[in-house]
Amino acid sequence: MPQQPPPGEYGGPGQPEDYGQPPPYPQQTPYAYGQPYGAPPEPKRGGGLATTALVLGILSPFLLFACLFGVITAIVGLIIGIIALTRKTHLGRAWAGIILSVLTLIAAVALVAWSYASFSDCMGLPTQAETQRCIEAKLGIDGAVSPQ
Repeated sequence: MPQQPPPGEYGGPGQPEDYGQPPPYPQQTPYAYGQPYGAPPEPKRGGGLATTALVLGILSPFLLFACLFGVITAIVGLIIGIIALTRKTHLGRAWAGIILSVLTLIAAVALVAWSYASFSDCMGLPTQAETQRCIEAKLGIDGAVSPQ
């Protein structure tokens, strides 16, 4: 007579045998139409300072040559860019703003040095009209406008 296993080890009559199969997965609730699977990634916060530094760095050269206001925006952009670097947010934008601001300040120093070297002898003239004529002569501009 064949030997019977002890009851309960391999299942008795009417019980399914377990062949080492993993348990079934728990049922998941279906997602509604259009919902993404899983949670969306968190947006990176704190990029406002770096973006501000970049925008000021981009505007500074144009404002420097348009109305010399670019020096102020370059200094502010440099300070804000350094603050953004210390907070370690959006480092690429912060570095780009800092580099553009520094280049604008270098251009401003070069512009002032060129202006002083070119027009320093015109600044000691007694009247404004003579100073203006001297500067126009240095720049090669004819003071009289001819009608056309």
